[in-house]
Amino acid sequence: MVRNPILLVMLALSLPGSESQAQYCPPTTPLRVGPDSIGYIPTQAPLRRVLALCPSAEPTWVGRVHVVPALALSFTGLTVVAWQNREQFVPDSGADMWVVRGAGGVLPGGVSTAAPWRELRKAYGPFAITRDGDSYQILPCPLPGLIFFVGDAEMFGDGIPSDAPPDAIADTTRIAEVWITAGVNRGHYLARGC
Repeated sequence: MVRNPILLVMLALSLPGSESQAQYCPPTTPLRVGPDSIGYIPTQAPLRRVLALCPSAEPTWVGRVHVVPALALSFTGLTVVAWQNREQFVPDSGADMWVVRGAGGVLPGGVSTAAPWRELRKAYGPFAITRDGDSYQILPCPLPGLIFFVGDAEMFGDGIPSDAPPDAIADTTRIAEVWITAGVNRGHYLARGC
């Protein structure tokens, strides 16, 4: 079982074959990112279907301590990693977590995937904020299944306690990643304060 998905995500998003070298999934404009889909790819779809929809998706492994199978997908301006919390790649099962990084997506309500905190707060509040080590997860209560992820220094700087209210976050702070929970993970994250 994976204990710290943050480590998985950080490694997955730094995989060799960066976006500049990757082949892209078929384009769609705008590339909508939400709890149920990333563009034309349903987040609950078996990974076999994801591979059919985006033939350039690459099966890979992610993690530092606990290594798990994943798919890496590249869109123009957006990197997506779909990982499974198991020991081997199971194409007939879906992803347990999707991690989206980049400015090429549009969240519900027309908000950019690289929007500053002030726009996210206005569009999606109230929030539940949880701390996981030196990072923070921001759960927009009106959008179950989405998590905005930022690191400690990037979000609060020094001296702000882990239970700091959302108004302690600098308005210009940009969310580094959007996580989309699936399966059992969705229930786990929903129980965290919304």
